[in-house]
Amino acid sequence: MKRKRLWIERVIIYLLACAACVALYFGAQVYARKSQERLSRTRQEALAESGREQKEGALVKVCAVFPQRLVDALVLPGTVEPYQDISLAAKMGGAVEWIGPKEGDRVEKGQEMLRLDVAEIRARLKKAETAHELADLRYRRIRELKDQGVATAEQLDSADAALKTSRADLQEAMVYLENGTLYAPESGILDRRDVDPGEHIDTGKPIFRIVDIDKVKVVFPIPEKDIQYFQRGQKVRITASNGVTRKFEGEIEFVALAADLLSRTYPLHVAIDNSGHDLRPGMIVRGNLVRREVPDGIAVPFFCIVEREDGKSVFLIENGIAVERPIEYGIFIGGMVEIVKGLSAGEMLVLVGQRNLVSGEKVIIAEDLTAAATAYLASGRDLSRLALDSLSSDKLSDKMP
Repeated sequence: MKRKRLWIERVIIYLLACAACVALYFGAQVYARKSQERLSRTRQEALAESGREQKEGALVKVCAVFPQRLVDALVLPGTVEPYQDISLAAKMGGAVEWIGPKEGDRVEKGQEMLRLDVAEIRARLKKAETAHELADLRYRRIRELKDQGVATAEQLDSADAALKTSRADLQEAMVYLENGTLYAPESGILDRRDVDPGEHIDTGKPIFRIVDIDKVKVVFPIPEKDIQYFQRGQKVRITASNGVTRKFEGEIEFVALAADLLSRTYPLHVAIDNSGHDLRPGMIVRGNLVRREVPDGIAVPFFCIVEREDGKSVFLIENGIAVERPIEYGIFIGGMVEIVKGLSAGEMLVLVGQRNLVSGEKVIIAEDLTAAATAYLASGRDLSRLALDSLSSDKLSDKMP
């Protein structure tokens, strides 16, 4: 009985499997037939659409080619540095007796900054003055005796040497006394003071830092390939954006002849009037350094250019026909590309719709953007924005018949 029930279960499973296979077969046949119908319908629609395009022409937007002023500029970050940055050191050692200005005070050139305790030097100076007076008196007496024939020439020479030595000692003492007072070598702001009254300082120890920021310099690292374009006297526009955007104009006053060994760039200094102290040392600013200007250049938006295996080209419209023209390009300026060969003023350039064009194909001009291009340039906007704005506001597909 148990064996009979097992045999019946196997038969049922076999029949169900056969039914499933039959269902899958007929389902696949139905799916294939419907897919073939859809593919055939799509091909018919594509052929009808292709016939209509060949009859009517591809839709494009065009703009007349015209010369314009092209400015090739290098935009780089630069670091603000004080025009004068002086580390003032002690000329001699000693105890500090008096200090004048405080940190943050403005000092003028020649202003007294510090005095040392020079009591010992004054005593040395007094001694040198006395010795010089005695040497001078002895020299005059021996000279008189020499004139009378009493003193010898050797005695006169010895007195003269003693007088010169005493004079040198006196001058040395006077210099020491003068070095006991420190003066500002240039005008500026006392940015650091590393000494207080009563301290003992050593010769050569830096004790003051004076910076002048009425005028500052901005240092730019110029790449090797660009250094040839810059020279002294060129104007540079500077933009600072530390919270509030401010613009300045400076002038190149130094172009390095040798590259920095670490960065392999050439330092370039731009001097800027900073009487309002808006720029401070250490700030990072942006400089617009003009490499060259082309007064009557021809440029097109970079997306107008079509990539080919043998080079680059653009599409022009001649008597309603698309003509592909090979070009050679120069500098990139924003979204524009300078065309150095292949285009002439007055030709009609395809701005929108060039991607699917074939040379010799008939076209329909959906819009002439020449007037809009003139308005864009007059307002200072990049001409590359014209085609993008045109696409976003009025798609070519909306004009399809």
